[in-house]
Amino acid sequence: MEAEGSIAAEDITINGIDPALSSEPFLILRAGTTIAPGEITLAQGNTQRSAGTNFNSRTGVSSLGSLEVGNIVIDASGVGGPVILEAAGDIKAASITSNGGEIFLNSNKGEINTSSGILNSTAARGDSGRISLQAEGNITTGGLNASGFNINGDDITLLSGSGLIDTSAGTVDASSVQGNSGEVFFHAAEGSITGGDLKAASPNGASGNITLFAGDNVNTANIDALGLTGGEVSLSSTNGAIDTRGESPDAAATSVKGSAVSLHALENVTIANVEANGGQIGLTSTEGAINTISGTLDSATNGGAGGAVTLQALTDVTTGQIISHGGTISLNSGLGDIHTTAGTLDSSSDTGEGGEITLAANRGDITTREITSDGGQISLTSLGDIHTTAGTLDSSSDTGEGGEITLESNESITIGEITSDGGQIALEANGDITTGDITSDGGQISLTSLGDIHTTAGTLDSSSDTGAFRCMFLRFPNCQR
Repeated sequence: MEAEGSIAAEDITINGIDPALSSEPFLILRAGTTIAPGEITLAQGNTQRSAGTNFNSRTGVSSLGSLEVGNIVIDASGVGGPVILEAAGDIKAASITSNGGEIFLNSNKGEINTSSGILNSTAARGDSGRISLQAEGNITTGGLNASGFNINGDDITLLSGSGLIDTSAGTVDASSVQGNSGEVFFHAAEGSITGGDLKAASPNGASGNITLFAGDNVNTANIDALGLTGGEVSLSSTNGAIDTRGESPDAAATSVKGSAVSLHALENVTIANVEANGGQIGLTSTEGAINTISGTLDSATNGGAGGAVTLQALTDVTTGQIISHGGTISLNSGLGDIHTTAGTLDSSSDTGEGGEITLAANRGDITTREITSDGGQISLTSLGDIHTTAGTLDSSSDTGEGGEITLESNESITIGEITSDGGQIALEANGDITTGDITSDGGQISLTSLGDIHTTAGTLDSSSDTGAFRCMFLRFPNCQR
């Protein structure tokens, strides 16, 4: 059906096939276009049936070139087909069910709103159908379901030229249980993206990627793209912030899962839990802060080797627990502080040496809890103070010599306990150094300060069970022992 003006109808059901037209049922509605000869024109207030199709029209016509319909069902004895809705202006629809057929909505100059229903392309048999929505203005939806159980899921794509994308009224699901998942791709060039749960996981197949790109803020709840293979998660905001905690009262329960996870925003990045299947976790805030205090970042939830975990922000970096399973851990703040007291940093590996752990605050302070590297190097560099009294710095290894531990501060260094199991320990500060127990098990211990050195709260021990002993150096104007 095509119309030069607008199309307004209530429910549409297609439950039959006209062999002269197609081998599958389908529905095409175009508003704001020239009517082709022989096309159906539905009179207001009437009901018409043809080839198993039931049209229930409503009186009244909306704005020029717009399209408004109620519920749409395409199902001819278990056979679905494509649903295509196109308009020069706005498109508004309730639920659309296509039983494996493609669902395509396109508004050239207006908005799309399906928030009162669910777009469902899941198939009773065969693979699910693709769901694609594109509009110049806003796109607002309820649930979007292109998932499968014993079948493959299909892609869900939303594109907005100058508006926002909002799917928070429902779940977006391109996952599959036994087959391969589809991909989830949202692009709002100038507007924001607000989503509820997003799914492209496949526990027994290849997961689909989940990619969100917005000119403004990105806000989501749970994101799941874990699978046997594939399933990268990428969220980008060119001019706004990213927050994946959703609107749940228990923000700490939300999670982002994928083979690798990347979040990049101009402003703040706030996230709870991240689970990566051996891939990298990368969080970047170009002009803001990073906050992961309410959850855990884990780069190897499958129990194998982990990927690198990298957090880089212009201002503060505040974290909860970070686990990398042998991958490196790197936290960098350009102008702010680094706080990790809400959780431990652990790069230990079950299969080899742990990864390096590096914290750099180019202008601010560093405050930490436990840091464990299982043989990897530990390096803390700060233009401000360094405080590690809330936990132990431990580079010991069960399989070999411990890693080096290096702390450098332009101000003071205050530590609790440090253990290296053979690795060198070096502390250097322009201000005072205050220590607790330092044990190197044969590794060199070096403390250098332009201020005072205080070691009265603990013991400096470089002895070894094997008899090895390396030098201990204290360089300072004043020493209190």
